[in-house]
Amino acid sequence: MKINLTCTNCGVEVRNGNGWFLTDYYNISGYFCANCYDKISHDSYGNPCRPNDYMLMLLKHGAAQ
Repeated sequence: MKINLTCTNCGVEVRNGNGWFLTDYYNISGYFCANCYDKISHDSYGNPCRPNDYMLMLLKHGAAQ
């Protein structure tokens, strides 16, 4: 069975469920494609890998949910 979902951030259709479901992941929840997940991913110490992108995503999705 094929599952196609839409990225919460950019709206791109992610085929076969090849994305990330996040629930309160550093205050962000939703379904994200690989590209958008890279913008909010954190290292093993809890630091954002891309701090500027993470802050923009937090403002866009963290406060809304």
